[in-house]
Parts: sequence; C-alpha cells; structure tokens
Amino acid sequence: MNRILENERLKIEISDHGAELVRIYDKKKEREVLYNGNPAYWNRHAPILFPFVGCVSGGTYQYKGKDYKIGQHGFARDSEFAFVSCDGTSCVHRLTDSPESREKYPFPFSLTVSHELTGSVLHVDWEVKAGDEPLLFKIGAHPAFVVPAEPGKRLSNYYLFADGRDSLTYHLISPGTGCVNPEDFYELTAKSGFFRLSEEMFENDALILDGPGLSQITLCHPDRMPYVSVSCNTFPYLGIWKKPGAPFVCLEPWDGRTDNVGAPADLEKKSGMISLAPGEVYRNGFVITIYG
Repeated sequence: MNRILENERLKIEISDHGAELVRIYDKKKEREVLYNGNPAYWNRHAPILFPFVGCVSGGTYQYKGKDYKIGQHGFARDSEFAFVSCDGTSCVHRLTDSPESREKYPFPFSLTVSHELTGSVLHVDWEVKAGDEPLLFKIGAHPAFVVPAEPGKRLSNYYLFADGRDSLTYHLISPGTGCVNPEDFYELTAKSGFFRLSEEMFENDALILDGPGLSQITLCHPDRMPYVSVSCNTFPYLGIWKKPGAPFVCLEPWDGRTDNVGAPADLEKKSGMISLAPGEVYRNGFVITIYG
C-alpha cells in the first residue's frame, strides 16, 4: 500500500514495500520528479540500501566463523515494512529482524524510516537500533530523478552542481567484481562549477565519491537553474548513477559503500562498517529539495 503526503506544492507517495519513496509530483510544474520505476530500464524508484551498500566481495561474508550469502544492497528494499503512522505531512515505517533476515544477516535490529514534507522539501530520516548484541551495517539512499525534465531536451543539456567545485574525484566499479579498487581514481571536471551530464559518464556504472565533504549535490536545468538537490553533508560517500539510455539520474548519499576488491570475508574486518553496541541507536538522514 502507498501512503500519501501532500501540500500545495508536492504530492509524495511512499510504499509499505521497502518503505520506498515511489513518487514526487511537482504540482506547480505539473511534472513527475521521481522516476516511475519502468522495468524497461530499472524497476525501482528510491530504494533504501540496508544492511549493505553495493556488493559484498564474492557475495558471501563471514561472521563469527559462519558464512552468509547476501545480494547487492542487502534486503531492506525487498522487505515489507510495518506501517507505523501517517498524518498527511509525515509518515513512519519500521523493519525488524525476522527468522528470514537472520538467515542472511544474523543480527537483531530495527530500522525506522520517516518521511516528512514541508513546502518543497522532503526530509528522509533513518533510525537504526541494535538489539541485545552488537550490530554491524551500512546504509544508503538511491533516489532516481527524472532527467530530462522537459520535453525536447537531452541528458547532455543538464548539469550537476556540487558546492561550486571545479572537480570531483571518484572511483569506478572494477569490471566483473561489483567492487572498487581503492587505488584507482578518476576525475570529473566542471566549468564554472557546473558538471555537464553525458551518457559517457556512466558507461562504467556508478561514480563513487569517497569522503566528498559536500553539503549537497544538485541537478540543474539547461539554463543552469536548480531542479532538484539532495543533501549529503552527513554522509562519507556519494554515488551518482544512471542506467545507459534511461531517463533518470540517481543522487545517492551513503554511509558505507561497496567492498574493495579483495576485501576480507570477515564482517568485523571490512572497512566502512557502522558498529553499534547493544541497544545503541544510529540516526542519519537527508533532504530532497524541489526548485522552481
């Protein structure tokens, strides 16, 4: 079931399945801002990545001497969340561990996801609570925004703006591994702070920024005016991705990212894991702002 948040500017829909944001409709501009999930390209909209972001090296990890198999981005995006509340401007969902989740992720946990709409701004907040034993996890967002946003335009007419920077350093996925070689760096250059988008940018999958230190990343119209932005100041990683030919661009704040090539199988030795003591709570979130 979809839960609806609405005001004079935006209409938002959140699904109980995955607590996934599935629609942002700009009533002022009369257009969809969030990708519609057409399976011809990608059958998702804005999945939550938990308890892993990206791939576990080899698809299997170890914890306390036992092997666990898990797919890309974990299982939250494919899980049915419990609906907690919705009052028209805010909505809360919660996922807790189950016998099924314990088969691939042996931890007691709760993940609470809140969406709150204020004017042209959507706040997305996460709370992860450990159970009666330590908890190790990663978490990330994966919202896909419609680009091009106007009829008759192409991807190459649009820009990214990243706090006015003239360059961004990033990693790419190492072919055939789903993982990153941390010693391989690439650079994206801007003109007057604007990075022109192109299909060629995404020929080798996502651009993965480690430690970006950005306050936000913004998609801009052909006239360089802002279209939609995602805050990322509380996240150590940022992904930028689109599927070749698809009419969207993803702006993805992450706390943790895909494994390095050759990462240790032992979960406690993997880099970028968030560690909670029993009963401890992690809180983080991001903001989507619609302009115009």
